[in-house]
Amino acid sequence: MKKTIAILSGTAALSSVVSACAGIFYTDAGARRTVENIYGQAVTLYGDGVYAENSLLKTGAAKGTDAVILFVGLLLAVLLVHPGKKKARLFQTGLLAIILYASVCLVMGVSFNRCFLLYVLQFGSSLFAFL
Repeated sequence: MKKTIAILSGTAALSSVVSACAGIFYTDAGARRTVENIYGQAVTLYGDGVYAENSLLKTGAAKGTDAVILFVGLLLAVLLVHPGKKKARLFQTGLLAIILYASVCLVMGVSFNRCFLLYVLQFGSSLFAFL
C-alpha cells in the first residue's frame, strides 16, 4: 500500500511540476486581443502561451498559482526521496491536498489548453494518493 501511495504521489509531483513550468515559461509569441463576451462587454485576452484564451486577470492568477505549485511539487518530490516519520507523511498529505485543490481549479477554471491531460493526471493521482 505504501508503494502505491508513493507512486501516486510521485506522479502528482511530476505532473504538477511539468504543468507549472509549462504555464510559467512556455510562450508562443502571441498577441493580446480584445473580444466581446456574451454580455456585450470587451474582454482582453492574454494571447500568449498556455493561457492564450484566458483573460488577463485569470492568466495572472493562474501563473501565480503555477509558481506556488512548482514549489509545492518540488517539495513533495524531496519528501518522497527522503521519507521521514509520521510528521513527514502528514506534511505530504497537506502538499497533496494543495495539489488537488489547484488541479481542480485548473481543470474547471481555465480555458481548454495543451496541458489539460496533465491537469487531469495531476488531479487523479493526487486524489487517489490523498484518499
